[in-house]
Amino acid sequence: MTAEEKKAFLESLAGMFQGANMQNAQVNMFVESGAKVVYKEVTTSRNEESGRQHFPPNRNESEGRQWYEFLMKQGFIGSETTLPCWMFLMGFSTVQPEEVKPIAWLKTVETARLMLRKVHGNLIDARRLTVSRMEELAAQCFTKQGVPLKLAKPKKEYSQDADAIENFLPTVSDQ
Repeated sequence: MTAEEKKAFLESLAGMFQGANMQNAQVNMFVESGAKVVYKEVTTSRNEESGRQHFPPNRNESEGRQWYEFLMKQGFIGSETTLPCWMFLMGFSTVQPEEVKPIAWLKTVETARLMLRKVHGNLIDARRLTVSRMEELAAQCFTKQGVPLKLAKPKKEYSQDADAIENFLPTVSDQ
């Protein structure tokens, strides 16, 4: 794209958000940086004021609902964890609920790590999410027994719970 084409394209976008209510919005953008495309997340004041961190947008809402139902049914997350909070905190949706409460994790921290690696492994492989950032976000998005979840160092866990997570495959759809 030439410089003139870029300028014309940007001018055509100038009015895109004109008149829109952006008070509670979150805008996700991809910005060209040299030969790379860089993911940037821009949030509005409500997210900034609440300080609510969440995993980067990933996968789709259908997969998010399937993970939620599976984890609830298997007793991995507490009943106080709502679907809208799960979807937002895990990056399956960009819609922030009015009140965001952390996800209550009921099983071992190793099973939490397994689940996070399975859900967000594609972002880690693509270098859009680091393991250390995943650990930081886990502490901000999850609790275990009422305190922020601190993921343990990776180790193999031999249990039915670990097997259930490793064997769970959400149905992939375009919705």
